[in-house]
Amino acid sequence: MESTEYFVWKRPIIDEPFRVVRREVHSRTHKGYPITYVLKSIPFAFESWDKAQFVANKLNLEILQGKVQDWPEEDIQAID
Repeated sequence: MESTEYFVWKRPIIDEPFRVVRREVHSRTHKGYPITYVLKSIPFAFESWDKAQFVANKLNLEILQGKVQDWPEEDIQAID
Protein backbone atom coordinates (compact mmCIF):
# COMPACT_ATOMS: atom_id res chain seq x y z
CA MET A 1 0.00 0.00 0.00
CA GLU A 2 1.33 3.42 -0.93
CA SER A 3 1.21 6.26 1.55
CA THR A 4 -0.14 9.68 0.75
CA GLU A 5 1.78 12.54 2.22
CA TYR A 6 1.36 16.26 1.71
CA PHE A 7 4.48 18.38 1.43
CA VAL A 8 5.51 21.92 0.50
CA TRP A 9 6.57 22.56 -3.08
CA LYS A 10 7.65 25.69 -4.92
CA ARG A 11 8.22 26.06 -8.63
CA PRO A 12 11.71 27.27 -9.48
CA ILE A 13 10.39 30.62 -10.71
CA ILE A 14 11.00 33.96 -9.02
CA ASP A 15 8.11 35.12 -6.80
CA GLU A 16 6.15 31.88 -7.24
CA PRO A 17 4.13 31.15 -4.07
CA PHE A 18 4.47 27.97 -2.01
CA ARG A 19 1.99 25.15 -2.60
CA VAL A 20 0.90 22.19 -0.51
CA VAL A 21 0.96 19.15 -2.78
CA ARG A 22 0.80 15.37 -2.75
CA ARG A 23 2.24 12.89 -5.21
CA GLU A 24 -0.02 10.26 -6.76
CA VAL A 25 0.71 7.38 -9.13
CA HIS A 26 -0.44 8.32 -12.61
CA SER A 27 0.40 5.12 -14.49
CA ARG A 28 1.79 1.66 -13.76
CA THR A 29 3.52 -1.19 -15.54
CA HIS A 30 1.61 -4.36 -16.37
CA LYS A 31 2.89 -5.84 -13.09
CA GLY A 32 1.60 -2.86 -11.13
CA TYR A 33 4.84 -0.98 -10.49
CA PRO A 34 4.45 2.82 -10.50
CA ILE A 35 6.21 4.55 -13.41
CA THR A 36 4.65 8.03 -13.64
CA TYR A 37 3.56 10.39 -10.89
CA VAL A 38 1.36 13.47 -10.79
CA LEU A 39 1.62 16.27 -8.26
CA LYS A 40 -1.75 17.45 -7.00
CA SER A 41 -2.09 20.75 -5.20
CA ILE A 42 -4.68 22.23 -2.90
CA PRO A 43 -5.89 25.39 -4.67
CA PHE A 44 -4.43 27.82 -2.16
CA ALA A 45 -1.05 29.50 -2.44
CA PHE A 46 1.06 30.55 0.55
CA GLU A 47 3.55 33.39 0.63
CA SER A 48 5.73 31.73 3.27
CA TRP A 49 7.10 28.22 3.66
CA ASP A 50 6.07 28.18 7.35
CA LYS A 51 2.38 28.71 6.57
CA ALA A 52 2.41 26.07 3.84
CA GLN A 53 4.24 23.58 6.09
CA PHE A 54 1.67 24.14 8.86
CA VAL A 55 -1.12 23.18 6.45
CA ALA A 56 0.83 20.15 5.16
CA ASN A 57 1.44 18.95 8.72
CA LYS A 58 -2.26 19.38 9.55
CA LEU A 59 -3.32 17.37 6.50
CA ASN A 60 -0.82 14.61 7.26
CA LEU A 61 -2.07 14.40 10.85
CA GLU A 62 -5.66 14.08 9.62
CA ILE A 63 -4.60 11.26 7.29
CA LEU A 64 -2.95 9.43 10.21
CA GLN A 65 -6.12 9.88 12.27
CA GLY A 66 -8.21 8.37 9.47
CA LYS A 67 -10.14 11.53 8.70
CA VAL A 68 -11.49 11.96 5.20
CA GLN A 69 -9.86 14.69 3.16
CA ASP A 70 -12.22 17.10 1.47
CA TRP A 71 -9.61 19.32 -0.21
CA PRO A 72 -10.28 19.98 -3.89
CA GLU A 73 -7.05 19.48 -5.79
CA GLU A 74 -5.85 20.35 -9.23
CA ASP A 75 -3.17 18.75 -11.38
CA ILE A 76 -0.16 21.01 -11.59
CA GLN A 77 2.67 18.94 -13.03
CA ALA A 78 3.37 15.40 -14.21
CA ILE A 79 6.61 13.81 -13.08
CA ASP A 80 8.24 11.09 -15.17
